Amino acid sequence: MPTKAISFLGTGNYQETVYVNATTEQSCATRFFQEAIVEFHSPETLYVLLTPKAELVNWEALKAQLDGKVELVPIRGIPEGRQADDMWALFQKMTDCLSAGDHVLFDITHGFRSLPVLALLAASYLRVARGVTIEGLIYGAFEARNENNETPVFDLMPLVQLLEWTTATDTFIKTGDAQALASRLKEAHQLTWRQGATQDRSQLPRHLKGMGDALGALSQALALTRPSEVADQARKLTEKLESGAEELKRWAPPFHLLLEQITTAYEPFMDNTLESQRRLVRWYIEHAQYLPAIALAREWLVSWAGQALNKPDFEDRECVERALNQASQHSQNKPTEDTELMKRLLEIDHYSTLRDAWDTLGDLRNDTMHCGMRKEPRSASSIFKSANRLPDLLARLPLSPESGSGG
Repeated sequence: MPTKAISFLGTGNYQETVYVNATTEQSCATRFFQEAIVEFHSPETLYVLLTPKAELVNWEALKAQLDGKVELVPIRGIPEGRQADDMWALFQKMTDCLSAGDHVLFDITHGFRSLPVLALLAASYLRVARGVTIEGLIYGAFEARNENNETPVFDLMPLVQLLEWTTATDTFIKTGDAQALASRLKEAHQLTWRQGATQDRSQLPRHLKGMGDALGALSQALALTRPSEVADQARKLTEKLESGAEELKRWAPPFHLLLEQITTAYEPFMDNTLESQRRLVRWYIEHAQYLPAIALAREWLVSWAGQALNKPDFEDRECVERALNQASQHSQNKPTEDTELMKRLLEIDHYSTLRDAWDTLGDLRNDTMHCGMRKEPRSASSIFKSANRLPDLLARLPLSPESGSGG
């Protein structure tokens, strides 16, 4: 239950009607919807946002109607939403009503002009910035009353949820991180089952949570730079999305709009080859994920060299990496141990390109993984510039047909 409710009071000549809560089947006959809020939701405190005109016209009558039923707090001086500055004034007024962790119900029934829209946006922001839990966004639709003067009460929480989908989608598009989208899917599944507990359960979604779990697992694998796991999870996600596509249309339409985009984004990484790993490096760079890009690019060079030396197995990686370091030192006329594997490496095609890439990645990797804690660390801007060139640097090393299994 909400501990607080925030409501608007307008200047209208409100008529008595019977407000009906469709969820609980409660009803309340009253002029003021605020009385129905108290009856239906029992908040501890009801904040009423008042424009100067609304205070003159209706405030005293509302106080008399709710006397002794709830702690009633007027929020005076609400602007009428005529100009841009009004948004910030309203935002400040709402902020002053709420503390971190509050559970709040918003009522926009008697909001004036654009004030309900501003309230919705402010509420969405406070949900994130202060950890406020929005229990509902309700609207008493007086214009939709029936012949018995019964007025339905709608919960417009899907509008808040749409804003959450918007934020999650923006994060995915800009950063490639789909964790928030995964959470939205799982929440949609849970909410639908809670709301439909008394319905025919055969009509409720079966796949949304599984899709959310799969998308979350894929995002975690990407965040920790696990190309083999990325490939596995990308295949699983594709299967989940195919089996649940119809459910998405009905229960998670914002995600359904992204279906093709998400499938297209992850399909190139499903086979875990040197080619797919090289594409993944580019994907990291395009989404400003520089640390994973640098780490994977360096490991990719070890895999490429292993293929060229016919040592593609995981147990060969340490000796291949040692040979790369030895060959680099040899090329710089530095003393090193001339091993047989190092000598073979010096003779492979495209060795000079490999050496340049290895030296570049070595410097980048050491500077970033040690957090710049070394003598004469590079600036962040310099690292960004070098990292942005990584996809083209790796593209200079050709792939043979047999290099299909990335090590």
